Amino acid sequence: MPGTTESFEVLVFDVNEGEVSQSREPIMAESADAARQLAGRLAETHAGTIALSRRGRVAIGECESSVVLEQHGRIGDFD
Repeated sequence: MPGTTESFEVLVFDVNEGEVSQSREPIMAESADAARQLAGRLAETHAGTIALSRRGRVAIGECESSVVLEQHGRIGDFD
């Protein structure tokens, strides 16, 4: 679809006071493979990670649901 962009990001989760929550801002990646690799590396030192792909038409504010590329460990809620 013309004007559609795809972005890739990694979310990082840690346990705080018994609750799993996102521990930092999303980390942008250059590609799906880069997001998967980063999620794998970060999972070694965090409770969990998730690599996501998001597609949308930024010019008109339209965004599809996120697609999970890879998940490691425990993750909490994310938007």
